[in-house]
Amino acid sequence: MKYFYRISVAVFVLITTIIKLILVFKSPEKLSVHSDDINYYISAVYFLKKGVLTYRTFNEATVFIMPLYPLFLSGVLKIFGIGFWGLQAIRIIQTGLSALSILFVYLTAKKLFNKKAGLISAGIFSFYPPNLITPGYILTECLFTFLLLVLIYFSFKFADNLSISKVVILSLIWIIAVFCRPTVLFYPCFYLLYIFINKYYRLSQCIKFGITMALIFILSALPWWVRNYNEYQTFIPLTASSGNPLLQGTYINYLQTPDNTTNYEVGKTALETDNIERNVAYKRIREGFRNHFLKYLCWYTAGKTFYFWALPFYWTDVMGISYWLAVIYHIFIVITASYAVFKGVKERLFMKSSLIVFIALYFNFVHCVYMSFDRYAYPIIGVICIYCGAAFVSCKKIKNKF
Repeated sequence: MKYFYRISVAVFVLITTIIKLILVFKSPEKLSVHSDDINYYISAVYFLKKGVLTYRTFNEATVFIMPLYPLFLSGVLKIFGIGFWGLQAIRIIQTGLSALSILFVYLTAKKLFNKKAGLISAGIFSFYPPNLITPGYILTECLFTFLLLVLIYFSFKFADNLSISKVVILSLIWIIAVFCRPTVLFYPCFYLLYIFINKYYRLSQCIKFGITMALIFILSALPWWVRNYNEYQTFIPLTASSGNPLLQGTYINYLQTPDNTTNYEVGKTALETDNIERNVAYKRIREGFRNHFLKYLCWYTAGKTFYFWALPFYWTDVMGISYWLAVIYHIFIVITASYAVFKGVKERLFMKSSLIVFIALYFNFVHCVYMSFDRYAYPIIGVICIYCGAAFVSCKKIKNKF
């Protein structure tokens, strides 16, 4: 029994890694969503050849995406070559990151609850159908999920005895995650709130930690800010890509018809187009709430929340796993994690792991403002799997079986 949990997690990782590699080598044609993945790959290739970060078009440098993922792709392609084997190398590396993600689910659940919870959480996340196929996509999801899980694990690990040196480590992990996907920008706010109300750090300490993280972020982001200013003569802190998702999110259930579609002229640059789309979106939101208040209120709260959580990011059936089986598995995770949260609140144990709920609600809120759908929720599903083990271990019958 001494090594039972470690061996079990290793078996989960080994089995699912083999499955993922089989998909990579036997069915690479299935590992594409035929949209953003193609754009990311072309962006990486163009960066290798010209040294300019672009996206979708090649006549201007982009501020539409954060630079980490294209640079990651470029680095792999530089080593393994542009073309089929370069793509396969990316998928294999992402499979490795996915394996490490399972490990961090286990470690975090073990840290918060116990080894039993960690083992169950790792097992559930390991065989989650989207987790079997997503490492094969040339998308940010796999890398960002890994970074988010690493960030959350070390956040809990350091919380009991936080120091400036540990804050520096957390800051670097957080900044890397931000440069993969900017959604996580405000993570320090929730972490500092967590340690203030749960770990009883003084307000002055939290302010000191916050200032440290902010200064490290500014120093790290400065080259990106300079680059963006040189290209567009305006301050762009992260990306200028909120216009289109904000506009798409104004259409209830994302249904666009000739009657409800707002037409507009695109700008001379991607930045101009983004500003135009943002202004059109603001106008649609104002008019929507003015003329159909309850309908828009429902859409921007319950409606988008449903789209965020209800369905899995599983667009291609693999290994005989049907979409609806993936849906059932997905709903099982959401319900089980929710049960663990409510049980924790009831038993006054919630605050111990409340950071996870803060982050899940924060992601939900951000995507309710813009667009929410299954792909954007994928990284947070790995995080809430941490609660699934706690839900099972809290049942006395299951406790006794271990």
